[in-house]
Amino acid sequence: MAKESNKNKTLLIERIKNDSKFRSLLTGRIVLTGNLIYALFNAYVGIRYQNYWFISMAVWYLIIGMLRLMAAMGNRDVQRKRKTAGAAICFLAVVLSGIICMGIVERRNPIRNEIIMIALALYTFVSMSLAIINVVKARKRKDAFLEIQRDISLVSAIGSMLSLERSMLGTFGDASDKLTFIMETATGAVAFVLISLIGLSLIKRKTAPDRKTDI
Repeated sequence: MAKESNKNKTLLIERIKNDSKFRSLLTGRIVLTGNLIYALFNAYVGIRYQNYWFISMAVWYLIIGMLRLMAAMGNRDVQRKRKTAGAAICFLAVVLSGIICMGIVERRNPIRNEIIMIALALYTFVSMSLAIINVVKARKRKDAFLEIQRDISLVSAIGSMLSLERSMLGTFGDASDKLTFIMETATGAVAFVLISLIGLSLIKRKTAPDRKTDI
């Protein structure tokens, strides 16, 4: 039994090393699982501390997870997936701008908790790293499905950085401070514009005959 188990592990490792499609599919499932766990974490923190920002971000990450799942399922009709993802991302941009405006008007600091800050920083680092990896992969392979994954990763990274920034300002600053107000307004506006542009580019983008992939 031990030999059989070791043989299976060896075959799995070899397949991960040599089969790029299997490796991408496995990575996608791991990322999706992590995304959903983080959404639940935000929901828990939001409910535990009665904080609307974290509850809103839980919904944000849940939608991001659904988009990742949609992009990972099947290998047909890339144009429809592209338009669906683009429309959802534009919707996310509007929702995020509304959340930011509510936070600015309320002038209330988010939760002051170092453990939560560490979790936010860690997820933001992972999210940015995945976005960079997907950008490189999409550029190398020129695959339409990888381009969708890349854009979803970029949107996720922007949202993560915005959430981290607001939490840092709340932990180390003062929500009623003028500099905090300016920073939240400026970064919120930039995030809205970037996410909207990504969504619109997905909707308008057209490619040559779609290529099949398992991503």
